[in-house]
Amino acid sequence: MKWTTRYKDSLPDSHFLIPKYRALPYKNKQGTVSVSHVRNALARADQVKGVPMKDINAAIKKGEKILEQHGGYQRNGSDKLKLHAQPHALDFESSDDDDYFVVKSFYFKDLDDYEKKYDKDTVEEYDRLLGQEVYEIKFISGDPLEQQLFKAMDVSQENLKEYFDALDMDEGGLNGMTVLMEELGMDAEEARERAVEVQLYKGKPDDYAEELIDDSGGPSAKQAQMYFDYDSLRRDDFQGTDEQLLARYFDYEAFARDMETNGKISVVNIDGTDYVFTNPMDF
Repeated sequence: MKWTTRYKDSLPDSHFLIPKYRALPYKNKQGTVSVSHVRNALARADQVKGVPMKDINAAIKKGEKILEQHGGYQRNGSDKLKLHAQPHALDFESSDDDDYFVVKSFYFKDLDDYEKKYDKDTVEEYDRLLGQEVYEIKFISGDPLEQQLFKAMDVSQENLKEYFDALDMDEGGLNGMTVLMEELGMDAEEARERAVEVQLYKGKPDDYAEELIDDSGGPSAKQAQMYFDYDSLRRDDFQGTDEQLLARYFDYEAFARDMETNGKISVVNIDGTDYVFTNPMDF
């Protein structure tokens, strides 16, 4: 998007990596972290004027941490990806000219490799006679994101190209596409188009709840009324900073649980790692 002065002026300070100077916006207007905005902010960090270098360096570290937290690093692709084309039937006989066909299985690493190794004439004859795809495509090895997307797409001959095209996305895109397909039942084409909209937080729901409250500058009056343990605070006669106060007496776990119950967030697992899907209601 184009960052107009009017648009930036409409954003609160908390939407910037350097809030004091309102520099390097990294959230969208709804207050949700945008991986693409973070990348743009990091790319422009060395162009910021009138801001102390220590603040710029701190913003870069914060942006890099956010990228890691939200799975937004660029992927170079896996050099270990290996798929296997296994024929449903190893041989068959043509009914027209009594030709006998033998279908061989083979391993491949990308679409070009696949197209070089399969026999187009045999595949077309197989499809004509038996009315089904020649090969069952199996995942042999590769990185976990490639495997999880393979499973979510239920890869076959029909959508093999679509699978390899999707692998050009970065880590955040692959995660987003997989989540939309597995959690919401979205088809692969729409899931890829909208993958960039998916917001994922790497961690537990209560950790996300704490970050959400912190980014908002503290709980609202309603949130404080519902989740703050005033009885314990009065009993303990606690003296400390606002941050310590929230850490001890605000029930982030209950806040996160209610968000999940109300469909505002959901917990997803990607390669054994828990993420919080922070914006399922946008879909």
